[in-house]
Amino acid sequence: MKFSKITLLFGLFLALVASSCSIFNPDIEVEKRVALYFEVDEIADTLQANQDTLRVDEFKFSIGQFNLAGNDIELGSSNNIRSFIFGYDQNATEERLVISVGLSIADNVTFNSYKMFLRPVAESSNILDDDFKSSTGNYSIVIKGQFNGKNFRYRSKADFNKELSFEDVKVDDDNETIVIIKSVDLKDVFYDENDNLLDPTDSENSAQIIENIESAIQVNAFASNLL
Repeated sequence: MKFSKITLLFGLFLALVASSCSIFNPDIEVEKRVALYFEVDEIADTLQANQDTLRVDEFKFSIGQFNLAGNDIELGSSNNIRSFIFGYDQNATEERLVISVGLSIADNVTFNSYKMFLRPVAESSNILDDDFKSSTGNYSIVIKGQFNGKNFRYRSKADFNKELSFEDVKVDDDNETIVIIKSVDLKDVFYDENDNLLDPTDSENSAQIIENIESAIQVNAFASNLL
């Protein structure tokens, strides 16, 4: 895969969990990092069932916090950053970088878990995307596209946490960055158990769509040298 050179620097806080020694070693100069990417499968493709068709041109959601955990360590995003937007649209050709940030630690560590806290965009955040805002409260999920040829904008104030485990990923001085690629397959979001398309303009389908999104979010994690 190709990695973007765009880097957004945000502070992270560090929490030690049941560790008998300091995680920071002043003799090691290579700071460990995390890079979060996002992709959506089937974006701008036409999904079909019976006489119904659906095409999604943009899919995005907001999280208020994320955590990384591993062997005797847990890291969480700073409370100073109130919202992160994971967005993907029809112009994307590869995974999109959401954030690349130093973890403020230097020791070699192993991670095996990522947890996200999906939340409506915080009022105090600096998010300028009006799709997430309204006079009746902010949103956490925005999906744009066409259903049966008619444009739609689906918005939800969903609020849930999701923890995803993966095989041990060790970051060290040679591969200092843990890369986490978060992905969603639209087929898993908009087909029901009978393989019918869920109409996003029908409010009765909203609960099922949210449940499907929560289930469909996956991550792939590995270590890489991005410096």
